[in-house]
Amino acid sequence: MSGSVFENIHYLLDAAWRRRYLIAVPALLLPILGLAVYLYSPKSYETHTTILIQETEKLNPFLEDLSVSTNLKKRMAALNSLLHSRHVLLDVAVGLGMVAENTSEFERQRIIDNLSRSLTVNLLGSDLVKLTYKSRSPDRIVEIVEAVTERFMENLLAPHRSSIRSSERFLEGQLETQREVLEKAEEGLADYKAEHGTELPELHASNVVRLRNIRQSIAERETELAGASAAYETLRRRLAQTSPVIGRIEEQIVALNSDLAILRSRYTDRHSRVQAVLRQRDYLQRERARLMAVERRFESDDMDRLWNMASSATTTERDSDAQPLLVSQLQLLQTAKTRVEQLDKEVARLRELATELEQMVAATSHVEQELKKLERDLEVKRDLYEELLGRYEKARVTGALGRFEEPQRV
Repeated sequence: MSGSVFENIHYLLDAAWRRRYLIAVPALLLPILGLAVYLYSPKSYETHTTILIQETEKLNPFLEDLSVSTNLKKRMAALNSLLHSRHVLLDVAVGLGMVAENTSEFERQRIIDNLSRSLTVNLLGSDLVKLTYKSRSPDRIVEIVEAVTERFMENLLAPHRSSIRSSERFLEGQLETQREVLEKAEEGLADYKAEHGTELPELHASNVVRLRNIRQSIAERETELAGASAAYETLRRRLAQTSPVIGRIEEQIVALNSDLAILRSRYTDRHSRVQAVLRQRDYLQRERARLMAVERRFESDDMDRLWNMASSATTTERDSDAQPLLVSQLQLLQTAKTRVEQLDKEVARLRELATELEQMVAATSHVEQELKKLERDLEVKRDLYEELLGRYEKARVTGALGRFEEPQRV
């Protein structure tokens, strides 16, 4: 058994000795070749940074409705494209001094292309971003990664910042505009109510009651007017039938007869004074006959003439019993006429009021319809203003929350 083992070992050593060059030469050449490859092959350096995006407000049920999500998973492709865009990489190159003002456009594009090829961005999970940079030179590799990371975070948080600020500005402008519209609608409603204050729906019942009372007053005043007019006509006809003018003429004739009797006792009928009295008496007799033969209406001119006659007769003939009767009749007639005119004016005024109230009552339905339209428009504008105000206050709180938690977000 031991002899067999020795034979196998001898056999292996013999085979190795026969192939000693095949074994020794590669063992000596491969390290040298590897060193040469290492020394002469292009070198590649890699560095990376990881960014943890935290949304702690999403985990707080009291702040969940006030937070704005970054939507990292949905925006990753857009953020990757934006990070490799020309203007972002050019800003990085300019900030690091890799591009100067006198750098040619070709050289700028070459630097931007190298940066773009060297950068990769990957999303690990749902809230961890890995940014990797590969370069053949280790020079400034850390500075480049830090600059690119800073631009990436700016682009990542820019929508959150800008959306809140723009929302606040937009809502503030809309709030001011809507406030002016709301004030204009309130003024329009107030002006319409002031213009149609007596035709408002809430006054409809009182206007109907007033109209009914006024119509009742018109009926009462018309009844009084009819009675006063009848009394006035009765007095007028009575005064016309008694004919105060004829009575006055007869009084003058009686007076002339008395004077004629006295003159005849002194003079003959041919005396001039007797002839004058006779002529005056004859004239008055003819006038009396004419008045008695012709039926006339009792006009206002007759009343004025009777008043003048009564006044003159009262001053000249204070002993006459007929004059106080005439004066009292004229006073009654004047009082009746004044009462008729007063009642007529009252009826006319009441009819004007009734017409105005009828127009108010008739216009109530149109006013009510217009009021509902204005109030509905005002309610819509007020609801919109209150909704905008609530959104504006919520946007302000959201912005304050974002600024408060921004240091802890990344």
